[in-house]
Amino acid sequence: MNIENYNTVRILVPSEGYKLTQKENVDVSERMISDKIALGKYDSIDNYKEIPNDEADIILKQIEEYNLSLQENNE
Repeated sequence: MNIENYNTVRILVPSEGYKLTQKENVDVSERMISDKIALGKYDSIDNYKEIPNDEADIILKQIEEYNLSLQENNE
């Protein structure tokens, strides 16, 4: 995982073949998968981890299914 500095903004960029997500175990409704994360002033690299792209794809599918279930419940 690399850190790119832009003045006061720090950007986390995963290693090739990886995505970034929260380190903590959070519900699928709160899970985030990203290619880059801009750290806030009080945020820390310690709050995030790299996961392989294939694992990220599984989680993204779970997020998609969760969002579809919300839409179906609202119809």
